[in-house]
Amino acid sequence: MKILISSGGGYTYAQTGDDLLILNLFKNLGMNKFSYIDVGAHHPYNISNTALMYERGCRGVNVEANPNLIENFKTARPEDINLNFGVAAKEGEMPFYMIDDWSGRNTFDRRSAEDFVKNNPQFTIRKIMSIPVVRLEWIIQEYCKGIWPDFMSIDIESLDYEVLKSLDLKDNGPKIIDVEEKGEHVIKMMREQGYEFCLNTGNAIYIRKECKEKAMLGH
Repeated sequence: MKILISSGGGYTYAQTGDDLLILNLFKNLGMNKFSYIDVGAHHPYNISNTALMYERGCRGVNVEANPNLIENFKTARPEDINLNFGVAAKEGEMPFYMIDDWSGRNTFDRRSAEDFVKNNPQFTIRKIMSIPVVRLEWIIQEYCKGIWPDFMSIDIESLDYEVLKSLDLKDNGPKIIDVEEKGEHVIKMMREQGYEFCLNTGNAIYIRKECKEKAMLGH
């Protein structure tokens, strides 16, 4: 869903306006068009950090584990690469806990699923699917010619930290990363990966250390 956030301003598809903030950071870096990878993409437009980027001419990769959702991307975002995989620190197969066929709360993390239904008793875990999972670095090698996209959005329901920690982003990772999972442990790990915390939008936005000053100040 697209939301007008001000009478004289832009539209946002993201839940808390992350897309507009990130577009502005890239504009300060002199990049109006850039590449992206959206991990745990869920929907091509609804609460999407990358839909507005697609509309502005950027292109990238969308990764969504739920097989019920991937066809939406193939229809709505045909110029992107749209992949039906789960993402984990190790490749293989993992149980995928389904609240319903379409929910953004569906997850590979059993505790997250159980906590959600405990706190929301109108829901249940309706089924558990076995879903192939791959490492993010494999996706980058296979679909991005070994080059990390400029921007990464990652929202994989309590597994963000585990996946990010398994990567080596120090030398050539994305310029900006939007992470759903928050906390001092994430900030510390991202700093070790070469990133500085930038903005808290409900998600956390990180920028590579060497890009931060220009991205934030625009010079």
